[in-house]
Amino acid sequence: MGREPGHVPSLRRSNRRCGLGAAPSNLEVGFGGLAAEAAGNRFYADGPNNRIVRFDTGGAWTVFAGSGTQGSTDGKETAATPNNPTDLAIDARGNIFFVDRSNALVRRAAPNGLVVTLAYLGRFESPDSTAIAVDSQDNVYVAGFSPSIRVGVDGSVTNIPDTTTDFITSMTADSSGNIYLGTRGLGAQIIKVLL
Repeated sequence: MGREPGHVPSLRRSNRRCGLGAAPSNLEVGFGGLAAEAAGNRFYADGPNNRIVRFDTGGAWTVFAGSGTQGSTDGKETAATPNNPTDLAIDARGNIFFVDRSNALVRRAAPNGLVVTLAYLGRFESPDSTAIAVDSQDNVYVAGFSPSIRVGVDGSVTNIPDTTTDFITSMTADSSGNIYLGTRGLGAQIIKVLL
């Protein structure tokens, strides 16, 4: 029997392992960004619990990266210690890029769960970045209160000037490399950034 138009299936909470990552001991999931990879698994930036959570296609979830402990250590799966990851984006190869907000870092989690730090944002005047996007060339873009920032595949970090003075809550990239920023409030808008 087919679903009614507009039906949105929910993801359920479960402590069942789904093959990757640790079975969660903390069954509460906080708030943060959400992204899906090609196979249909969803990854969630669980900021308050300092971890990345993976929902499989059946809706069961496990901890993909992070142990719940605040820190800035790189490592595989629960050996990594993010500190308030707020948003994430996934490239075509399944790499997860996320904003580690309280550390002012951009980090990458490979499909096997290995987390590495790509860039420190504090010295680039953007420690409050909360949104992230990745383009088809794996350049990473982050934004928040401060100017938007580009982290190149070579590790270079540059400001993108004059995007907006509003707080950026979300962003995405299209196949042509254009970046779109979403702002909040009464004057909320979507801004296309031509690069």
